[in-house]
Amino acid sequence: MTPFIVITNTQTPDYLAVSYEQPGQALAPDVVRNDAEDVSVSPVIQNTPGVSPIYSPDYDPTDELTMAIGLVDTPPTAGSVDLLVGATAVNGVAYNVTAAALQTALNVALTTEGEPLCTVVENEDGAYTISGVTDGEVVDGFFSVADASLLYPISDAFFVMGGEGSVSSKYVYTFVMRQAPMCVADLTDELPAADVVVTTVQSGSGTANKIQEISFTNTPYTGSYTVSGAVGGVTASCGVVNWGITAEELGLILARHPSVKYQSVDGTADNIAPSFNNGKYYVEFMGTLANNDANAFSALNYNLQGPAGKSGLIHYNTQGLYIYSLSQGDSFQLTRTIQRTRTSGEVLTIYSGLVTILKDAINAATYVPSPLTSYYTSAQVNSLLAAKQDIEGAYTSKTANYTATTSDQYIDCTANSFTVTLPTAASIAGQTFTILNTGSGTITVDTTSSQLISGSLTQTLPAGSTITVVSSGSYWTIL
Repeated sequence: MTPFIVITNTQTPDYLAVSYEQPGQALAPDVVRNDAEDVSVSPVIQNTPGVSPIYSPDYDPTDELTMAIGLVDTPPTAGSVDLLVGATAVNGVAYNVTAAALQTALNVALTTEGEPLCTVVENEDGAYTISGVTDGEVVDGFFSVADASLLYPISDAFFVMGGEGSVSSKYVYTFVMRQAPMCVADLTDELPAADVVVTTVQSGSGTANKIQEISFTNTPYTGSYTVSGAVGGVTASCGVVNWGITAEELGLILARHPSVKYQSVDGTADNIAPSFNNGKYYVEFMGTLANNDANAFSALNYNLQGPAGKSGLIHYNTQGLYIYSLSQGDSFQLTRTIQRTRTSGEVLTIYSGLVTILKDAINAATYVPSPLTSYYTSAQVNSLLAAKQDIEGAYTSKTANYTATTSDQYIDCTANSFTVTLPTAASIAGQTFTILNTGSGTITVDTTSSQLISGSLTQTLPAGSTITVVSSGSYWTIL
């Protein structure tokens, strides 16, 4: 899972924290088109310097979080859109049409429809307010979009009715053109609560010491947990353990158990040896506790706090992404955005940053584009790898039996030299086969010593005939 810890109280929405405790810019990974990415989003605010942890959650369970690849709330950059005013077509409205030009085009159609004319005001790039010049009613849907497919990048165009109008009021519509995000995912799964887990990674025996692992789910950023132990026949509490302590500090806490020693002052072997690696603690029982599988620690969540937010899956196999990628080479950059919507009505883009998308590998089980130029399916990749192994001499000899089926018998003969032997069954004797060489090497048929550089040769082969490849770069097929 790719974590996005998004700082919401910065000047620009493009800042990802490394962790709740570590400041700095975290980098989002590149992705592969036609892949799927499991992501989590944890909105946070940066605390006053000196406050620990550095970041605190800025998330409510009622928040809606949406991730998109492609620009959001941005007008198209090329193309045109076809509109309908009643039943009258208004075609070829440019992506950057001026308010005056749009007003003129709409009024021609309104005259045809016999409806009150309009004035048009451009509110922002790609957004216009259409108001009746005089009082009068036009029903909902009177202004509509017939075709927005010529806008580029792929965009949505729509009308929103502000008022139908009446004998004493003017109709009001808003017309908007906006780039459609290539991929969109609504994150719906609540991130799990932080917890502590103790597992045995090596059981104690006559020849092995018991080793336990103390790990965490949804890695906490603050809080504590309690530890108790059943050691040396005694069950006792070791007390509260704060999140993020060192292995040495953990050892001292575990040593509160009456049967446990850590760094014993008399120089004898320690009863436990704690260590820390990759976010997990490991406790090995040693000394007088060695080899005893009955000894064990357990832990319970006290008030551990983990990242709060939501997770979900975003797919990179949309038609929009495919069309965009055709003109962008083997990799291209788009804007990745994360939007938060609150029940109060607040809609905030909390992250906006570039993501690089690679398009060389395709999961053949999902969407495979056409044409396939510069693409490789997973089957093609496997074939290329196998051919590369042959070329490198991974195989020095092969034996293949011809079977009387309707399928052609094909072998890639790119090794330096090997022999293909036909079966000795009497049913093969006297049959006629066409041997096709599609490579540059030499194939010798032992019964006739015929040499094939290219093309094909039809032979009647006796039982047990062999075909020997005497140089590299050949491919043969028996038909």
